[in-house]
Amino acid sequence: MKPFRYLSSLAAILLATALMPTAGPSATPPQDDEPVVVQSMKQIGRDLRQLRRQVRDAANKDSALELISKIKTNLQIAQKEQPLKTPDLPESERDEFLKSYRSMMDDVIATVGKLDAAVRSGDTEQAQTLVRKLYDYRKEGHKHFQKSPDSD
Repeated sequence: MKPFRYLSSLAAILLATALMPTAGPSATPPQDDEPVVVQSMKQIGRDLRQLRRQVRDAANKDSALELISKIKTNLQIAQKEQPLKTPDLPESERDEFLKSYRSMMDDVIATVGKLDAAVRSGDTEQAQTLVRKLYDYRKEGHKHFQKSPDSD
């Protein structure tokens, strides 16, 4: 019987695992050449994924509120910017397009405010419903305001 037969394999796996990049926030730092709106929206997406898991349990209240605060801040930053699709539109459509974008962002920010209140009160059902609503806004917003990949 060879008690150390798998020791080298185990050591290799542990070493490889230790050298792998983490999946935390520092694993994908924002790229300087990306527009601010893209950086903000990517961060919102990462935070929303974490939040979706956390709102299921009222015990995660503090970390959920921290994520909500980050999401709201990034939404406010993104709202002041223009979607990347804006310059591709005819001049006559841009004002209406930006008005629609900012109006939707107001609605999203209001929903995040309701989500904050639901988490603070411990209403996990309402919080989960509002997170789903945020995902619906995301889908709708991407359909209307995001530049299509084939338009480059």
